[in-house]
Amino acid sequence: MAGFTLPDREEVWITIIALLAALLLASHQISNSGVAGLLGSYAYWLVRVSIETTLFVGALYLIERYVADDTSSFFLYLCAMLVSLVPFTLAITSFDLIVGLPELGIDPSIAGSTAQRDSRFGAFALELVFLLDNHASICGLLMLPRICRRAMSLPVLSEEASVTTQSASSAPTLFDSLQPPLRGPVYWVEAQEHYVRVTTAEESRMVLHRFSDAIRELNPAEGMQVHRSHWVAFSAVESLIKEGQAMKLKIWGDAQVPVSRSYRAKVEERFAEQQQADN
Repeated sequence: MAGFTLPDREEVWITIIALLAALLLASHQISNSGVAGLLGSYAYWLVRVSIETTLFVGALYLIERYVADDTSSFFLYLCAMLVSLVPFTLAITSFDLIVGLPELGIDPSIAGSTAQRDSRFGAFALELVFLLDNHASICGLLMLPRICRRAMSLPVLSEEASVTTQSASSAPTLFDSLQPPLRGPVYWVEAQEHYVRVTTAEESRMVLHRFSDAIRELNPAEGMQVHRSHWVAFSAVESLIKEGQAMKLKIWGDAQVPVSRSYRAKVEERFAEQQQADN
């Protein structure tokens, strides 16, 4: 088990968990109220959990794009679960009506009456409450790959390695734990959703890790964060490029890293000092 690792693609494990959850629910919820027989029940739950998974994962990835990097996983889960609850309830209610299951107390004989329309709002609110625990549980299961992968990626440091790191060693703990080891010093780290792209002089690799955690593990004497999604090593920077109000850092290989407004003053100060030292 010491060499066991999960696949890099989180989406594969989410799909597997969603499939297993649908099969488990179907095996315990066989009904004669509109879903015909065993195969119909399994088909119903596969479609239902697929819809739920798509809405939750879409909400999660969208929220991650706009929140701070150091936001806790539980807060992201809670927001994505609540955001996806309403469209999930609407989708499942519509789906149940299509397959013939009674929903929202709709009576086809009086479907257009004012009383029937007024009662649907209250029924829909109750449906939200009724589906909340089921939706929260499924969404929690879908977060397991990320939780497990993050726990497995945490480096375990010996006492000697810990002392070395605390004494400003040039090898961060995250990058020491990678297998196979990185070739060459870290020049550029870029956030890409819930992964980071680590670039050295010899390779570029995607790693499942929070960008904010990676920044804390990098040596501040060797580089700096220049953007919400970018960290660069001082030794990798060839020149500072200004284009109107925009600023970029040109690094080796003609790559250009954007500098955001919030980091612009620090970048200018750092490279002004470096230019004076070179002169």
